[in-house]
Amino acid sequence: MKAKRLLSTCVFVLILVLLLAGPDDSAAQGPSSLTVLISGPTYDQGRNLYRGRITVNDPKNVYRLLYSVEDADAGTVIIPETEINLGGFNARPYELNGALFKPERKYVLKVQAVDWSGNLIPRAAEGHLVNPGEQFILASKEFVHLPPAPPRFEFRIESVNADYAAGTLIIRLNLPSSAAVLKYDGFIVDDSGQRVGVIQEALYRDPEVVATLPASIREATEERAYKVTLNLYTRDDQQAQATYEVKLKPPPQPSLWQRVTTALAQNPYIALAILVVFSMFVIAIILSGRSGRTDRPPWRPPIPGRPPIDLTRPGEPPIARGWLTVRVIESPGTSRGTEQRITHFPCVIGREENCDIRIEDPNVSRTHLKITYQGGRFFATDVSKNGTFIGDTPLQKNIPTPIPETAMVRLGNTRLELITGD
Repeated sequence: MKAKRLLSTCVFVLILVLLLAGPDDSAAQGPSSLTVLISGPTYDQGRNLYRGRITVNDPKNVYRLLYSVEDADAGTVIIPETEINLGGFNARPYELNGALFKPERKYVLKVQAVDWSGNLIPRAAEGHLVNPGEQFILASKEFVHLPPAPPRFEFRIESVNADYAAGTLIIRLNLPSSAAVLKYDGFIVDDSGQRVGVIQEALYRDPEVVATLPASIREATEERAYKVTLNLYTRDDQQAQATYEVKLKPPPQPSLWQRVTTALAQNPYIALAILVVFSMFVIAIILSGRSGRTDRPPWRPPIPGRPPIDLTRPGEPPIARGWLTVRVIESPGTSRGTEQRITHFPCVIGREENCDIRIEDPNVSRTHLKITYQGGRFFATDVSKNGTFIGDTPLQKNIPTPIPETAMVRLGNTRLELITGD
């Protein structure tokens, strides 16, 4: 009897021990026992990325991981919560975009976990109270963004040539193909060290920089040495400078006869006026010779009733002057929609301030298109580097091309409508 009671007591105690032990075991296996480790982040300079891995000790209780990055000093969120699906694995890689971080600044990577019920898994108290704001942060890692300094940008000037006819200075450059050059400027000094010209700031487009030829170089009468200094500015705030020494010899000055014939060829109205004056002079000489003849009949009074004879010579017909209407149909600048009527020629269209028609288009050359009026017809001459189109037909460089009565002209990103008339 006593043995049965003793046995019953033991069974009762054993059951009680099992019941008490069950909740403790389940608490030990609960989410609070989850351990998360962060490896990295390691910086990949080539791709400007931070890489690493997140590892958990109990992947079967974790549905997905969430990681975010904050500025350690300011507390601002740089990368919001990003999801990683574990898929039953105990480790998964992560990547952080280095372009989002500022050099020499400290950041913190924080990791959270979500169970299969969609709830955040809290962190174990570990013998002390957890900060309520950090209750679900299972792991964190601080790092400082220290990208390597970019390579120093350098370039050199290969050649400098002067185009006296066009009034330009052509500077040929040699620079790395990877250089993202934004703009340029510079200056020119003569052999005495005096600055004789400035290369105006402009957007960089190709290795051949075209600047305005300074007046002192254009008007020089003998060969002189110059130093051309050019500054290039990159999109990542780097600056580089190069200097090139060059001797420039002006072309021989044309003779008086050449200057006269050139002026007459460029403006046929002057030649026509000279011809008219010369013709009138010859006629006057002929008439004066006739007036000196003694064999002509004496003067007699006019017969009554006969109208007087008009001996005056009719004047020469007026010289026709052409006019040109220019409408800016399309342009990225403020000149879009404007309209100008031009009555003096040649008319120069370009980006320079002193052009007859100024177009605020970075793809338009400083002096882009020249329009002349000769022999009652209009001609367009392309003097640019980027090309000019009438309709879909490109103009040949420096060769006058006749313009129809109405023409659509494209230069750079600008479209013009030209309407001609007499």
